[in-house]
Amino acid sequence: MDHLLLEGLVQFEKGHLDAALDLLEESHQIAPNDRRLIRELPKVYNRRALKYYREEKLALAVADLKRSLEIDPDQREIRTQLKQVKTRMGLLKKIDP
Repeated sequence: MDHLLLEGLVQFEKGHLDAALDLLEESHQIAPNDRRLIRELPKVYNRRALKYYREEKLALAVADLKRSLEIDPDQREIRTQLKQVKTRMGLLKKIDP
């Protein structure tokens, strides 16, 4: 499990978010209560959500923010960001049905 966590963090540092998430999620399945993993995994989801947001892939950003909150529900800022992205999605639907 530790090797998956460490390799996932290396991939995250390199900017390989999908690879990092694959490794960290696998590690999370093995040790769902690992405190370091619970601290690090949401960071990767939040970073990828930001990437998706910038690419206008709002549904994917929402999915990543929700997953981040499933892992660590105490992220107030991420809750706020999730609401903002959902609001933006709603406004865009009103503009372009």
